[in-house]
Amino acid sequence: MMTENEFWRIVAEIGWPEADDDEAKYQFMKTYPPAVAEQFSEIFGEKKRALRRAGGVQAVCDSWDDTLAHIVGLGREEWQRNMDHPHLMVEREEALQYRESFAYCIPFADDYLLLTDEGYEPYLRSIQDLVEHLKTTNPDTVPPREFRRYPEILHHCAPFLAGDWPTGVSRYRSTYGPGYADGFPTGIGGYVLPNLVQTLEKYRLRELGAATLQRKLDS
Repeated sequence: MMTENEFWRIVAEIGWPEADDDEAKYQFMKTYPPAVAEQFSEIFGEKKRALRRAGGVQAVCDSWDDTLAHIVGLGREEWQRNMDHPHLMVEREEALQYRESFAYCIPFADDYLLLTDEGYEPYLRSIQDLVEHLKTTNPDTVPPREFRRYPEILHHCAPFLAGDWPTGVSRYRSTYGPGYADGFPTGIGGYVLPNLVQTLEKYRLRELGAATLQRKLDS
């Protein structure tokens, strides 16, 4: 079982609030196995509940959850300071002096699958459903301008269905730009492809890049 010292050491490693939560989650998964993440999450919840009790906080809302998570993320000393002086957490919440959300830095067990191809099977099923829908759509039932974009979407779905993540992401970015869903016709395909691309960039592509580098070093 994780000790108090181990918990606070990992909190310090994350480097909140300067840390990017996606990057922090990735580094957590690279450093610690799922069992450690589960234990960390349990203690994290306990620390938030202790703050809630100390401050007599009755409100159940995002702002308070983010505030309490933020205080834990600031480390042992700040957490204890708020435990000893509960008015501080009230003042922080009222002044909006918190960042959303330290909780995002903590991976769930399923997040670890995103480091592997297996974690993207739900995305692939959604893309396959989209492809089937586009291929069987009666052109008389949709606006011509939209229907003309179906081949474009199918073109971008193809490499993902083939498991060629790098080509799929590169093709998507070269067409739609660097932002989230920038230029992508979400009215046609929803957010399946934008979500897949963004998640691949955060996790799986980095693993593939590291593996490629290691092969070059070993050769």
